[in-house]
Amino acid sequence: MEKIVFGAFLATLASGVFADPDPNFHIYIAFGQSNMEGQAAVIDENKIPKENFQVLASMTCSNMNRTLGEWAVAIPPLFHCYTGLSLADYFGKTMVDSLPGIKIGVIPVAVAGTSIKLFDKDQYASYLPTTEGWLQSKAADYGGNPYGRIIDLAKEAQKVGIIKGILFHQGETDGYSDTWGYTVKKVYEDMLNDLGLAADTVPFLAGEVLQGGQCAGANSQINALPSKIPTAHVVSSAGCSGGSDNLHFNNEGTQLLGKRYAEVMLSLLPSRAPVSSSSESSSSEASSSSSESVSIQTAVHYKDSAPISYNIFNLNGQKIGSFTVKTKDLDQVWKFIRTRYPEGLYTIQRFSH
Repeated sequence: MEKIVFGAFLATLASGVFADPDPNFHIYIAFGQSNMEGQAAVIDENKIPKENFQVLASMTCSNMNRTLGEWAVAIPPLFHCYTGLSLADYFGKTMVDSLPGIKIGVIPVAVAGTSIKLFDKDQYASYLPTTEGWLQSKAADYGGNPYGRIIDLAKEAQKVGIIKGILFHQGETDGYSDTWGYTVKKVYEDMLNDLGLAADTVPFLAGEVLQGGQCAGANSQINALPSKIPTAHVVSSAGCSGGSDNLHFNNEGTQLLGKRYAEVMLSLLPSRAPVSSSSESSSSEASSSSSESVSIQTAVHYKDSAPISYNIFNLNGQKIGSFTVKTKDLDQVWKFIRTRYPEGLYTIQRFSH
């Protein structure tokens, strides 16, 4: 029944009129098995929301007031209705904190205990009937086809934002041979093809499993992924603490690993600046003595357009400069920034006098 309702929901959306996707809404697909799904206990501080961090509900959860296919402020649990803290939680929180003016969204689909085969669109139908009933029940929450649910949701998400990366944490079940790595490669490439994405703009981030845990042997194949997938990047789990089962990360370990996913992703972004910003700050902030101020006039102008002022922020969110242009062409703006600040990652924020 849920699958039929979801199909009707998509049809309704398809018949509507959509604005262009917001370039300042960065969206990430997050998938895998139990540690991605969220096994750590949720504490009160984990529930403090950040309005610019949102989740696209991958199932209806009445306890969370979330409806399949609708965006909501991200509060754990993000994946299933009654799981725990996920790596995606502190990935999103860290990204929002690091990117003023950018909204972060996640598409969460994960099934505890599963093989990578469940996410292979050519293998899931034959694999799923061989699994335990509880795993089949979890997959049923995604319409019996988790990969299909990812693609359906991602296509809708592309109407409102830009998919910037794919977060992956899986391997405890079967990540012990090259066969696993090549299946991961196929799943990633299938996602890119089915969503019309390019690998060089949508990196694949894969996290290590618990160091010294009962499934730690999978880390050798996880670390080998970049040799198979040129745009894959491994997120280290060194120092991330685990629970008593010696398999899952605990609350602190989950937070730390989620933050590391964000740190890796931030290092890969070509620019941290909002493409256009509605955020404004006061002129007194813009003239802060701690930043340098420059004035430029680029080659592209708009008739009678007033000067536009921007602040520049560094990786830590600190303002490092300001400048004024007489153009609305952000390509011209960024050409200036790259000549003035050739290295590093920056955010610009427009302000008014």
